[in-house]
Amino acid sequence: MHKQTLKSLLWTVAYTILLLSTITTFLPITICLLMIPVMALAVLETPLRFILFVLPAFIIAYLLAGSLSPVVLILGLFFLPAGIVMGSLHKKRKSARTVITAGTVALLFEMLICLVIATLSGYKVIGGFREMSKTYLDTIQPLLQGVMSGDAEKAFIDTMIEMIPTLLIMMSIFWAFVTHGLGRVFLSMSGTEVSRLRPLREWMLPRSFVWIYLLVLLFNMFVSTEGKSVLGAMVTNLYPLLLFAFAIQAVSFFFFLTHTTNKGKALPVLSIIALIFLPPAVFVYSFIGLFDVTFGLRDRFRKNK
Repeated sequence: MHKQTLKSLLWTVAYTILLLSTITTFLPITICLLMIPVMALAVLETPLRFILFVLPAFIIAYLLAGSLSPVVLILGLFFLPAGIVMGSLHKKRKSARTVITAGTVALLFEMLICLVIATLSGYKVIGGFREMSKTYLDTIQPLLQGVMSGDAEKAFIDTMIEMIPTLLIMMSIFWAFVTHGLGRVFLSMSGTEVSRLRPLREWMLPRSFVWIYLLVLLFNMFVSTEGKSVLGAMVTNLYPLLLFAFAIQAVSFFFFLTHTTNKGKALPVLSIIALIFLPPAVFVYSFIGLFDVTFGLRDRFRKNK
């Protein structure tokens, strides 16, 4: 058997297993991995052979899933286009940033289509999200010990509804990053090289982001964003996204410091841990990232070295 055909068969088996795991308790993990076999097969095979390897995975998983087969089909089809887009771009030797951006946009477009279809079908998306949030808060209410009153709970849910675009963007970026990162590692292990991201220490946001951040920060501080205005919705969604972007810029700066001073990787590793487990740290990090982009802190360190 041809070596590449064997690789593709193994990816088909992996894809079948992942599709079947969508109906198990492993669903949260599976969703993060579901595009990887699709991307790999799109890199390895021609469009026709890609169909010949992917279609059996769908058929086998659908038949074995029984009454839950619609779940397998819906989730499989949802993540399929974005995986194909990322794999096709990797095959054309596009940069990793281009691949991740295209994957993110494809996922967002699919989510938008799903929301439109759900709305046209009569499903109240906002009402469903509100009910889900209310159920979640009721579940953790004993842990809150009366900290969140009825009015505070309503305000929290309203804010979460306004931030649905942010949540969709963050999920899309995360899935695209995971697909590229793990997919590149697995493909490399099997002898297929695809483009990789630049080292984290070299990441740098455009300076235009500084002006956008400052404008959003001023609006957030001095202009009321309550109500259903378009401006309020934009500020509500842009602010956390920019906070996160500049926080990542700060982590990149820490990696740069470590690389420049040759003092080990304790600082950047600890900075990532703090960012994950201490959410308020994102505000401090965002200002460090802002200073890095605005004042060229890296150039200053290079000159002083």
